[in-house]
Amino acid sequence: MSQGGGQSSAVHSQVAIWGDALRATLPALLVGGACLLGLLVNYLVFHVLAEGFSIVIALSALMVASTSWRFTKNHFLIYIAIGIGWCAVLDVVHTLAFKGMGLLPVDGANPATQLWIAARYLQAAVMISAPLFLRRAVRMSYLHAGYGLAVAAILVLIGSGAFPDAYIEGQGLTPFKIYSEYLIIVLLAATLILLWRMRDLMTRQLFITTSVSIVAMMLAEFAFTRYVSVYAGANLVGHLLKIVAYWFIYVALVERTLQEPFHLLDSAQQSLRESEFRWRFAIEGAGDGLWDWDVPSGRIFFSKRWKEMLGHTQGEIGDGLDEWEKRVHPDDHDRAMAEVTAHLQGRTAQYVNEHRVRCKDGSWKWILDRGLVVERDARGQPLRVIGTHTDITGYRAAEAKFRGLVEQTLVGVYMLDGVDVLYVNPRAAEILGYVAAELVGKPLLPLIADEDRDKVLQFIERINRRESRIERVEYRARHRDGKTVIVGSEARLADVAGSPVVIGVLQDITSRVRSEEQVRDYVARLEHSVLGTVDAVSQMMDVRDPYTSGHMRRVGEVAAAIAAEMGLHEHVQRGLRVAGAVHDVGKIAVPAEILGKPGRISDIELEMVRTHAQEGYEVLKGIDFPWPVAEVARQHHERIDGSGYPRALKGDQILLEARVLAVADVIEAMASHRPYRAGIGLEKALAEVERGRGTIYDASAADACLRLFRDKGYALPG
Repeated sequence: MSQGGGQSSAVHSQVAIWGDALRATLPALLVGGACLLGLLVNYLVFHVLAEGFSIVIALSALMVASTSWRFTKNHFLIYIAIGIGWCAVLDVVHTLAFKGMGLLPVDGANPATQLWIAARYLQAAVMISAPLFLRRAVRMSYLHAGYGLAVAAILVLIGSGAFPDAYIEGQGLTPFKIYSEYLIIVLLAATLILLWRMRDLMTRQLFITTSVSIVAMMLAEFAFTRYVSVYAGANLVGHLLKIVAYWFIYVALVERTLQEPFHLLDSAQQSLRESEFRWRFAIEGAGDGLWDWDVPSGRIFFSKRWKEMLGHTQGEIGDGLDEWEKRVHPDDHDRAMAEVTAHLQGRTAQYVNEHRVRCKDGSWKWILDRGLVVERDARGQPLRVIGTHTDITGYRAAEAKFRGLVEQTLVGVYMLDGVDVLYVNPRAAEILGYVAAELVGKPLLPLIADEDRDKVLQFIERINRRESRIERVEYRARHRDGKTVIVGSEARLADVAGSPVVIGVLQDITSRVRSEEQVRDYVARLEHSVLGTVDAVSQMMDVRDPYTSGHMRRVGEVAAAIAAEMGLHEHVQRGLRVAGAVHDVGKIAVPAEILGKPGRISDIELEMVRTHAQEGYEVLKGIDFPWPVAEVARQHHERIDGSGYPRALKGDQILLEARVLAVADVIEAMASHRPYRAGIGLEKALAEVERGRGTIYDASAADACLRLFRDKGYALPG
């Protein structure tokens, strides 16, 4: 049902537009009829009337455009009106030079015909370039100068005989004149196509009016191609159509630049009345009181809600300024009046003040009072001020409670406006050795140690860019007594009274940092002690089997390098270096004759060698390493597919450190010399790792190893 109604409305709208267009045509038809009456006298009378009417219309359009361009944004119509106005200048000279007029020293019909075709060329140029100004503004001075020069150039060309002949006595129109008419028709048709493509930039009525004008121009030019004599019907029709074409340009211009602004003004006034009703309704509905002050008379309209907010009924408060002023708390009165005066004098963008107002029962309410001058006289004096009253008593109570909590908390709280201290609670000031009043309003950076100022500035910049919800930083601050305090801070950006402010908490972490440093020192000393034990074990193995000792050290270095390539933590890398240095310690239980035996060993001897993994675990499990060294030693011969020993573990059952060490062990063992064989070489060792990637050896460890040696040129330790 609504769709049918919409279609019906659209049909009625289009009918109305075309009806307006037909009514607009009537004056042009009446003018045309008056011109035809001139034929009863002679053709010259008709010609003067027809040209005169079109010239008057065109020049009127030029005058309207020149005087009203500031009131309209439709530079498209302004451009056309100025253009056809200058065409009319050529038409004036054409009319005066017409054969039989005897007003100018011309010979024959050629000059008048040349002026005619030159004017039509200029007219076509105006129309085809006009769509450019649907998106662009025009400069009036440039338009008049440009068209004025064009008209002057045409007159000079025709007067000097440089313009092509358009009419030859005894022969009639020249081919130049006839083909020019067709070319002008083509240019006007192209203009119609451009307007159609850009029709979304125009109102439907403007598009129709302009299109009708262009069609009339095209028909007029076509009629003139049928010119056989000045008295022929085609010539008469052409002149009448020219009147219609110019008339529609004038109608469009007047409607868009003169009538429409007044319609818009009426609409604006109606919209203003409606919007005033809406905002008053909205403010009252939101629970705020409304006041409207007529400054010259001193009378104020106080809304019903304004009065109810203070406990009064409608008739208990008058309309004088004193009704508000006498109720303001004495401690707040002078500050509130100063804010009012500042805004009335134009020194502030708006009036905003928080003050207490006495209620009917004698209690006090906190009010957020806001106002704005909405009307001033010619001298800038305020005439009308509109404002609102918002009850913020609850907010003030909550603020006081919150402030009490913040003031008493054991955590430092601060607010920054840029790099200036906006607020600090007592605890934040105490951390730095001050009282709060000594820091508020002061710059932050002098409180920061020189070497950490850039860090703090970057911290504030990250907050202002909102890179994350909360930013954290630790830095050294200057205590009032000159000592250094290490503080930790978390902060974020918040809106306070409409302005972005950094709000954060502050803690003295000096003791914690000192404790952490002591722990790190203890761990370093412990690691040093552990590494001393490892060195002792390595030296013991070195005495018994120099090949095994050198092998273990190198495996540890290679394993740590592979772990670094994999991106594992430095703690893991250190653990692998230690585990590598002792992973074959279990070979102490294998007879030295077997370990150093040249040539192939028997199956029984091989089984004895394989016991070293479990034996190594038994030796190392009693030592309290900070890494799983004993388990890595037991698992370093396990394989991803379960083919390893001593427990045939698979995949993730094997520690990551053991998987890394297994790759390093294979690389070093195959590439280095042994008592029973010469070194096979690094490339063959890498090929073995590549072959067993994902089946025998851990894929990520194998990839890191291959990158390390092949892409980054890592070399085995000496």
